[in-house]
Amino acid sequence: MKKIILSLFLATAFLVSCSDNEPAVEVLVATMAPTLTAPAGTMSLEQSTNIDVAFSLSTDGGYKSSVAVASGGTAIIKSQPTAGDKSGFVVVTFTASNVSGAGSIVLTVTDNENRTVEKTAVINIAAVAVVPETETIGTGSVYYITSDKTWTSDRIWIMNGKVVVQSGASLTIEPGTIIKAENKTGADATALVVARGGKINANGTVSKPIIMTSVLDDINYKSVNFKGSTLNNANQSLWGGLIVLGKASVGVSGGEDNIEGIPALPFSLYGGNVDTDNSGTYKYMSIRHSGAELAPGNELQGLTLGGVGSGTIIENIEIVASGDDGVEIFGGAVNVTNILVWAQGDDGIDLDQAYKGTIKNALIVLGVNSDTGLEIDGTEDSTKAIDGAYTLENVTVIGNANAEAGKNRYADWKSGATGHNRNIVFKDFLAGRSVKTIQASTYSGAATVSSVGKLTFENIDFVTADSTATILGANTHITDFSTWGEIVTTQVTGSGANAAPFNTWTWYSNK
Repeated sequence: MKKIILSLFLATAFLVSCSDNEPAVEVLVATMAPTLTAPAGTMSLEQSTNIDVAFSLSTDGGYKSSVAVASGGTAIIKSQPTAGDKSGFVVVTFTASNVSGAGSIVLTVTDNENRTVEKTAVINIAAVAVVPETETIGTGSVYYITSDKTWTSDRIWIMNGKVVVQSGASLTIEPGTIIKAENKTGADATALVVARGGKINANGTVSKPIIMTSVLDDINYKSVNFKGSTLNNANQSLWGGLIVLGKASVGVSGGEDNIEGIPALPFSLYGGNVDTDNSGTYKYMSIRHSGAELAPGNELQGLTLGGVGSGTIIENIEIVASGDDGVEIFGGAVNVTNILVWAQGDDGIDLDQAYKGTIKNALIVLGVNSDTGLEIDGTEDSTKAIDGAYTLENVTVIGNANAEAGKNRYADWKSGATGHNRNIVFKDFLAGRSVKTIQASTYSGAATVSSVGKLTFENIDFVTADSTATILGANTHITDFSTWGEIVTTQVTGSGANAAPFNTWTWYSNK
């Protein structure tokens, strides 16, 4: 019988009968040589990083082995077909060297019939982008952000002068970002300003709060949980603060005003008639060592809100060592949830110009030179067309055992204040302290349905050994204190603020 070898690339051997009188011809079929496919195009990676590269294999002879040779780095076979498999992938891990340029992987595959095939994967090794340790924004006077920008958490951002987010622009601040301000005073004081129509989207988290502080603060990304600092709560007024301006209604004649603490310029205007205005989102932010003074009686706060609308989200905010107020709100309808003020130079929370929003869960810890826990004014609109009705609830104000003479007063409700005060605790004040004022013209005592638009109180506790007469002082004009106030020697469980939201992430909770 004749044997004929045909290279037909068929997978099996078989017999062919040519005719009835001819003997069968046995055809021996050769198997297919291996085929190997490398990834198309050029792959890229940075210096000293690695990438997995997959080569596709097909072989009738059955897989035997592979060898990978690299240029511009090293190559190690990560996975491969099982011996004898007729298809599969050879995955090679390529680790780039620390030199940028061209690289490659040459893969050679051998099958069980000792036939080989070779393919090359082309790789580009890119230089590692150098991230600066700091980046300065501002020129020392006024710097305008006119288009959408992002401040990242891979560097410390240094503000120099006024940085203004203009109308139509949005500044995104990544969680965990550290922002420092140049130490300037007077009209040149550094501040971050959100003009009417601008936005900041600052969504910090419990594990990655956003820190705003002074350049004199040595905090950096290696500081444990962003809490380390060479400064303390006595270091006030090292820079301006965060100022957010909106289009909501404010209680001033004409409906708009220039915010205090910065020169009267177009970006300093606030107010309007859009109570639902949205100036962005501010979450888990710690604002430290702010409150610089431009001139006597004209200071910046840690957080200043002018005509900010209810579409703005402000929650989980810490303000430490502001030289003036912790937070001051001029009109508007924004709601604030979970705010901690520690060691401010003037008032913890200051409300002005017919503010009509709600502040819920506030902890105010006074420093030795803090004036009052609360200072609340009414409208400045002579026509009384805008007459605010704020709500302040679940608040604890803690006095300081070393308060300076004349400092650390409980609160001051004055200038026609109108709003509702509910579930507030004052404790740890030195003996002899008092409420500065409770405005007689708007005072309505305990809250009732008929007291809307008046100044009302509900569940107000003073933890002290002082008498009612001492607490109320000479300027409160109150005869029905017992309907809403109580003097106790131990704080009532569940009264005042809930401190839990401030645990772990705030500077205060770690100091």
